[in-house]
Amino acid sequence: MNNQAQGRGKYIYVNGNRYEGQWKNNQMDGHGKLWFATGDRYEGDFRSNKLEGHGKYTLNNGDCYEGELKQNMMHGYGICTYANGQSLLARRDSMIITGIAV
Repeated sequence: MNNQAQGRGKYIYVNGNRYEGQWKNNQMDGHGKLWFATGDRYEGDFRSNKLEGHGKYTLNNGDCYEGELKQNMMHGYGICTYANGQSLLARRDSMIITGIAV
């Protein structure tokens, strides 16, 4: 046995972050949920310990982004919904966000 996490499981990090979901080669990989010590949370796809694919990231103030992510960043199409009820349908490529309020 290689003592690496495989399949479904839970882990609580020293910094207070908590992960529950799929593991592959001791890394978050597949579908899972990640709760941050800051109160932020993410549910969606992971690849090699990174937010990658489709998911929903919710900030502790209630603002959230649901859509495509790449290398831990919003990338592609998604919807930003703010705690005040406003929404923005957006496309993000690198550091540029374009979109329309909905």
